[in-house]
Amino acid sequence: MKKLKYILSVFAIAGLMSACEDDLEHYTVSGLTPSELSVDVTTAVLDIDKISEKVLTLTWNSSTLAVGGGAEALTIPKGGNLTLQVSKTEDFANYEAVEGVEKAEFTHGQLQTLANKLGLEPKIATTIYFRIASNLSTNSETLYSNIVKVSVTPYPAPAYLYLFDQDKTSGDTIALLFSKEDNNIYNGFVGAKSWLNFTSVDNKGIAYGTSGKNEWKFGKITTDWDDEKKLHLWSPEPAGCYYFLEDNVAMEMSYTYISALTVSGDAEADLTFDRESVSWMGSITTTADNQEIIISGDATLYNSTTGADAGEKTNFYFGGTDGTLSVESAESKIIVPTAGTYVLKLDLKYTTTKRVWTYEFLTGDIDLHKDLSNTSILVVGGDMGWYDNWEPSEETPGVKFTKTADYEYEAKFTGVGLTQGFGFRTTAPISDFLGSSAFTTVSDNLDVSGSNPAATVAGVYTLTVKAVCNDDGTITYSLTAEKTGDLPRADLSNVKFAIAGGFNNWSTTANAVSPTGPDENFVYTYTFSDIAIDNTNFKFTDGSTWLGGTIDNLSTDGGNISLPNGTYDIVFKATANADGTVSYSATATLL
Repeated sequence: MKKLKYILSVFAIAGLMSACEDDLEHYTVSGLTPSELSVDVTTAVLDIDKISEKVLTLTWNSSTLAVGGGAEALTIPKGGNLTLQVSKTEDFANYEAVEGVEKAEFTHGQLQTLANKLGLEPKIATTIYFRIASNLSTNSETLYSNIVKVSVTPYPAPAYLYLFDQDKTSGDTIALLFSKEDNNIYNGFVGAKSWLNFTSVDNKGIAYGTSGKNEWKFGKITTDWDDEKKLHLWSPEPAGCYYFLEDNVAMEMSYTYISALTVSGDAEADLTFDRESVSWMGSITTTADNQEIIISGDATLYNSTTGADAGEKTNFYFGGTDGTLSVESAESKIIVPTAGTYVLKLDLKYTTTKRVWTYEFLTGDIDLHKDLSNTSILVVGGDMGWYDNWEPSEETPGVKFTKTADYEYEAKFTGVGLTQGFGFRTTAPISDFLGSSAFTTVSDNLDVSGSNPAATVAGVYTLTVKAVCNDDGTITYSLTAEKTGDLPRADLSNVKFAIAGGFNNWSTTANAVSPTGPDENFVYTYTFSDIAIDNTNFKFTDGSTWLGGTIDNLSTDGGNISLPNGTYDIVFKATANADGTVSYSATATLL
């Protein structure tokens, strides 16, 4: 037994050795023969969507070695060192080696990696060669098997467009578009907010946007950017599910907004969209095995022809087999294999490892309610200080939702001064823009992508937003607005106004005067004496605001004011209103 251990140790460390000492016995090894190599396919077209599926298997036999000499003879099965060699040329001048295996099974992904090491061109069929090299040790003769050849067509590296949200930090990827054919035409689904402001960047680092300035047209894209005319890409106003198609050959971009999806056929359901996961879900019931359903929906197409404001009404269709979803041009049937009640989920999100859209029939208890515990909401828009910002920021962090009951939440804003349109923005992970119709002090629904609500009576308000998370995964918002006071009146005590016209070369300071007042009605009065009008026009200005039109009807968008020639005393009045605005009037007396 000790002699057997000694022999195996010698083989493992140094191969076959001859003892140089007279007292050691001599052994011989025989039976090493070239391996016989076989392959199960001769053509392999690699598919990026099947990277984990087996595509190629190589098998070979190993020699049975016999060890003889001395007092004992040993038989060692499957002996020798075996290496699988792979080359682009039949002479194996250069090759990749795979050692220590008795068979080689390659998935699409593994064979793609080997093809990349060999330098094979994507989408081109190239013959590669395999053989087995075997020997007893590094200093013994190497024997080679027969050569087998396989035609391999590698797939190209995944062609992505990375969509970066320009309303957030640079590099914040909001979605991926993918070009399955690697033809510079990309598509994908995006859970977009209203007027999503983004830039698309491809694998080569080329960024796409609009041309800017007078060349801008919705749906047209370019790579010819500079700091003077750079504009980002924009999706249309409705927030929700969009199918983006970016053609970087024709330099066109289209957006298909899917407003609703329904299931018909052997089961019926309305599906609900979740922007965060870019998925649609809904409950369906089938009464027999292998029943058929149809998934379709209402959609609106926006492109360079339709523009961003009024898209073209259309329909949207999905089809699918074995869990893989596809976009179709007409109704397409999907099989539900087994009768039962399910939650149908359509997963439309691309990732760097998921380049297909999928569907699945989920069973068990599935809670679709949203959790708003970590979600904040803020007032955006309007004209009062930080409310000018239409997106969340460090200065406008918003108010966190507070849970008031199961699936019910509330957020309250106090002391909000409002005169103009405004809205609400929920922060991650929901990120909805909420709008509504005008209000006074009554409760009003808030709709995702609704119009900007506006106070019919300007003032200071307490705003309460309530959110109810519904069983189908949707969220219903409502707003209660209570007016708690008037806005602070404008203080014009230190604001000078001037009459600027042809008679003083439109100077904003030549005859500027300070006001008297305000009086009990918050009126500030500016008096201009002996103003000579001689075939000249004029306006009132504080250096930034210009007021024109007619002497008895002033406005910021009015034209130059004209009066008959003569010398005038002109009285200009500015009234600080209770809604925070300022109104203007003037009279002219001919001397």
